[in-house]
Amino acid sequence: YYSSILDVGAGNGALGQLLNFRTYNLHLCEKSSFYEKTLRGQFPRAHIEMIDVNKVELKSYDLIFFSQGLYYHVEKNWMAITDRLMQSLVPR
Repeated sequence: YYSSILDVGAGNGALGQLLNFRTYNLHLCEKSSFYEKTLRGQFPRAHIEMIDVNKVELKSYDLIFFSQGLYYHVEKNWMAITDRLMQSLVPR
């Protein structure tokens, strides 16, 4: 069990459904407003932000999922985005 998990690019919530049962604190970040109603309906207790990952106020997380989100950003920014996310991971 994890105290906190961040899913960047949550989409329709498929991964979130699995993560929801493994954390006390699920944080979903999705840039596309197309998925907002679906995410809010499926995850009433989750912290949901419908903004770009670069604008999210990051907290501390045990796990971060960012599986396909980089492809929506300019390649030259990939390292900066990854570094920013890595800084919010809780060391084990």
